[in-house]
Amino acid sequence: MEDVRDLKELQIDALREVANIGAGHAATALSQMTNRRIMISVPQINIARLEEVPDLLGSPQDVVAAVLMHMLGDLTGRTLLLFPEHVARRLCDMLLRRDPGATAAFDAIEQSALKEAGNILSGAYMNALSDSWACCCCRRSPAWWWTCPPRCSRRRI
Repeated sequence: MEDVRDLKELQIDALREVANIGAGHAATALSQMTNRRIMISVPQINIARLEEVPDLLGSPQDVVAAVLMHMLGDLTGRTLLLFPEHVARRLCDMLLRRDPGATAAFDAIEQSALKEAGNILSGAYMNALSDSWACCCCRRSPAWWWTCPPRCSRRRI
């Protein structure tokens, strides 16, 4: 199989289009989960080894919540959803029907909510891939991280 890091620009554009479709599906799913209007922007496509991801994320002082999903089937790989701390807290408030600003910690219920959101959002992308390329694409249960980006690939909660 061809190494995904060797894709041509036209192939990356095709991935970007599929990601855009997936983002639309994900926004719809998130809107249904939160009963709120969700706006999306064109997704950014970065193709890198998981070990290289921390270097792509910006400041090492910025704390993020991360949900990692493994993709199996005709396509293999991983999706990594990153939520800046303030976004993760706000999303938990919406998903758990709390007042804005109520999420103070990421305990089991908050982690579960973010993993489920990650599962649904990544699933929307994977379904868009499967539909667009007529292939089988399955996923494993999500893994969760709460850390600064340089440790993202090392510390799992």
